[in-house]
Amino acid sequence: MSDLENIAVSYALELGNTKDAVIKEILHYDILQSLSQSDIANDIVFQGGTSLRLCYNNSRHSEDLDFVLRDGGVDFDRVLFKEFEKIFVDTMRAKYNLEAELSYPKENENFVKKWTAKVFLPISNRKAKINIKICDVPSYDNKVMNIINHYSLKNSDDLMIRTESLEEILADKILALGCSKYIKYRDIWDIKWLLDKNTPINLDWINNKIFDYRASDFPIKLAQKLEELQENKETHNNGFINEMSRFVKPVLFEKCKKFDFFEEAINGVLENGENVLELLKEQENMKYLRW
Repeated sequence: MSDLENIAVSYALELGNTKDAVIKEILHYDILQSLSQSDIANDIVFQGGTSLRLCYNNSRHSEDLDFVLRDGGVDFDRVLFKEFEKIFVDTMRAKYNLEAELSYPKENENFVKKWTAKVFLPISNRKAKINIKICDVPSYDNKVMNIINHYSLKNSDDLMIRTESLEEILADKILALGCSKYIKYRDIWDIKWLLDKNTPINLDWINNKIFDYRASDFPIKLAQKLEELQENKETHNNGFINEMSRFVKPVLFEKCKKFDFFEEAINGVLENGENVLELLKEQENMKYLRW
């Protein structure tokens, strides 16, 4: 068993968590540390489910790290990314003897540019990885935040990263719900979590992101996802339960099942998704087709 696995087993026993979830989260701290030490740290913004976990204390674990640019004027070129590549790859190899690789975006005007990195993990003898993605789209509301140190790790108490607001993350999650190839139950969990915190749905930002991500068919796709959820609610409730067993502590998972949390989350997404569609329809001249 590797040093990383030994550390993870110790924390998993102490906190009532799974070893695999702890391994990924420990590596998240190291990856964010690498980012914070590079020149691109102030040009990128943390977003997505892992930002909810590490910056806002969402109770579900996450797998990947997602970022966008601080503003549309950032020239995120290969020179900056090369610097991150060196720090990132060296950290993964030197500290944990893990393989890491990075890839640059292809030149294609029809797709949003994405810089991606992968770390391959020693989890249960199966092929697993953490994906790190930086999209060439702007953030609309962000601030510098401290990363929550869930494991008393050295050098993590003072770790800071620029992070999207809850309101902007909710706009991202609603867009992801419609645009994903399939229904991702983690997005449903996160939308429920954000709405329970009285996070407002910002239609202007949803419209901006439809334009940024070149997703003009978003209303059609969202309507299709909502119809699928409604017509096959029991199937999706079971799928939701199965997926979240990997992403929340066992004790919390059992409580969620006991109180029909998963069904309630789906119903909440259906209601709020329909509201978003109605508001989009009411907008004059279909502003989401600006381009």
